[in-house]
Amino acid sequence: MELWIRSQDKNHLVKVEEINIEIDNDGFVGIWSYGSNKYLKWYLGNYATIERTLEVLDEIQNIMMPKISFEPIVKEIYDYKEPFVEHKVIGSKTTIEEISTYVYEMPEE
Repeated sequence: MELWIRSQDKNHLVKVEEINIEIDNDGFVGIWSYGSNKYLKWYLGNYATIERTLEVLDEIQNIMMPKISFEPIVKEIYDYKEPFVEHKVIGSKTTIEEISTYVYEMPEE
């Protein structure tokens, strides 16, 4: 999956390879990306607490995870002596949906 993130200040659109939380000496909690160039890091956003920062990372992680759905395969069984149809689940069809490219916009505080 290719993930692009638009920075909180809207000034950067970055193809992300790695995301890190950094806390400086003043307690500033920032989210940074190193992208494809490990020597250049991009500021993506900041939040008041480490808990809020982790919520944002959880949201990004949930976007990146494939969505799995199960659809039951049902067989209809007719009983000609009785006026009803019985539905019997005989299996399921699994679908895995992966997004090839996604642009995530960093939320405000």
